[in-house]
Amino acid sequence: MKNRRVLENTLPLLRAKAERLFWEKTHSHEKESSLHMVQKELQELCIHQIELEVQNEELRESKEELHSTKKRYLDLYEFAPVGYCTLNEEGDIIQVNLTMAKLLAIPKSKLLGQSIKTCIYREDQDIWYLYCQKLIKTHTIQACELRMTKGDGTPFWVHLDISIQRDTHNEIIVHLTLGDISSHKQAQMELEATVHALAYYDALTKLPNRRLVQDRLSQAIGAVERNGICGALFFIDVDHFKLLNDTRGHDVGDLLLIEISKRLQLNMRFGDTVGRQGGDEFMILLSGLSEKSTEAAAMALQFGQNIYKTFEKPFDLNGFEYSCKISIGISLLQKGSSVEELFKHADIALYQAKDAGRNTLCFFDPKMQEAINLRTILDSDLHSAIALQEFCLFYQPQLDKKGVCIGVEALIRWKHPKRGLVTPFDFIPHAEDSGLILPIGLWVLKMACAKLKQWEQYPDRKTLHMAINVSTRQFRQPNYVLEVESVLKESGINPALLEFELTENLVLEDIVGSIEKMSELKKLGVSFSMDDFGTGYSSLSYLTQLPLSQLKIDKSFIDNIPGSKNNETIVRTIIAMGDGMEIKVIAEGVEIDAQKEFLLSNGCHFFQGYLFSTPISEDELETFLDRNTGT
Repeated sequence: MKNRRVLENTLPLLRAKAERLFWEKTHSHEKESSLHMVQKELQELCIHQIELEVQNEELRESKEELHSTKKRYLDLYEFAPVGYCTLNEEGDIIQVNLTMAKLLAIPKSKLLGQSIKTCIYREDQDIWYLYCQKLIKTHTIQACELRMTKGDGTPFWVHLDISIQRDTHNEIIVHLTLGDISSHKQAQMELEATVHALAYYDALTKLPNRRLVQDRLSQAIGAVERNGICGALFFIDVDHFKLLNDTRGHDVGDLLLIEISKRLQLNMRFGDTVGRQGGDEFMILLSGLSEKSTEAAAMALQFGQNIYKTFEKPFDLNGFEYSCKISIGISLLQKGSSVEELFKHADIALYQAKDAGRNTLCFFDPKMQEAINLRTILDSDLHSAIALQEFCLFYQPQLDKKGVCIGVEALIRWKHPKRGLVTPFDFIPHAEDSGLILPIGLWVLKMACAKLKQWEQYPDRKTLHMAINVSTRQFRQPNYVLEVESVLKESGINPALLEFELTENLVLEDIVGSIEKMSELKKLGVSFSMDDFGTGYSSLSYLTQLPLSQLKIDKSFIDNIPGSKNNETIVRTIIAMGDGMEIKVIAEGVEIDAQKEFLLSNGCHFFQGYLFSTPISEDELETFLDRNTGT
């Protein structure tokens, strides 16, 4: 266009010059030569004009090609298979293509000016910042994989290339190129999950395999070292599994293993692990049992017994009913344990169980096994004792300051057919743990009421009260009040003569619940004595709310009086507290006259202990009462 304008401006000048030369030629000979020159210049001018027109045509074609190229570039940028965007130094989007807008499901108009971090999944923003810092330090292209979020908040995986440069104004520009790799990432995660399952889980039962159980056992050992709470490792073997496989086929055998895995999982607590070691062997890892090894062993034993209960029902193997028996070996997880030792010990214990005739349970530690055996025997004997009513009551009299018997404390004894008379210290703790204390406690209540009813026939005995001990497990029963009410109605006794002895710790475990239940029982007419008073940490504010009739000073304080200033002070304080609250105070464990005299001189007028009588049988009690009822 510029050349054309030059040509248009030049032609009039050339024509004027040619006319002038022609006029001069007509007046002189020299002008002929000038005309010739003009004609020559005109000819050259025409040629130049043609060249300019050719160049103009080429320029038009170049412009059209440039426009076409620019359009193709814009199409390539906007509809590229990957997303592009440009950020300023603050991380705001200043340019973005349609592909990225579609990936994010956000219109371009909304993306422009928006911070890129709003498009990055919140849990992956640390990755974004990390690579930005690397980019600033190195000025080299950074590549990473992270999750971005669509307009509706849905996360998806992208591969991101980040580069940096400066524009003509020396300002930092960041270029991002991203591609959606969600399907690739999903396939990768599925592959990793498959590999993990093959590495750590049994293909048949889907239970953790030996390798995973070992890993978790290693973690459990670390926990034991930190908190000292024992655990246990079980090895379980299916008895006579080979015979089933040989007679019924491997398909039936595999089905049994699958069903066994399901039943084992029924016994699991949160945090426990059941796994398959291979073949017909399974493993169970229990953690967090108890700080005391004996208690942990007892809990492991109970767990093993629960497993045996779940195996009592036959298995249905596609219409074939099969009664499955198992042998169990247990290794206790304690401080100083190692994975190798625990596996070895559990395996040895399992073989001991098989050698013992199968369908049984053995601990690795011989001493522990002996203790467990004794506990198992005790449990079995207690069940028999309850069924055969092998218990009896002994009585320890309680006297006033004049030596008159005002009542008795009923104390249970077990008439064991082989061991003879067994004191409660040897079986009550186990009865409490196993729950057998409930039928035993009910028996004691009924026998005490029966004795009170019998005494109603005798004038010198009908005012005697009887104290019985109530265990924590008994007292916490939801239906305990109804149970007591039923026994009272059935026996027909005066409930004011029945006294429940509760330990201080029992009451303090749930002070609000204790007050509520004691108040309900008080309405039935029974009274309460707080046993072992002074050994706990009673709050006086709560003590005033308890419907107590009696405080029993613990024997541990009586043992050291007179002589121990601290114990003397405690005893005086308890006596004074009882007087102030109008609660009777009785001292137990009185064994010498000096103790009695000290108590009398400080205002305690009721006693119980060997100075007056040991716990005695029913017949011996009648003789004692003949001498000490004041009639």
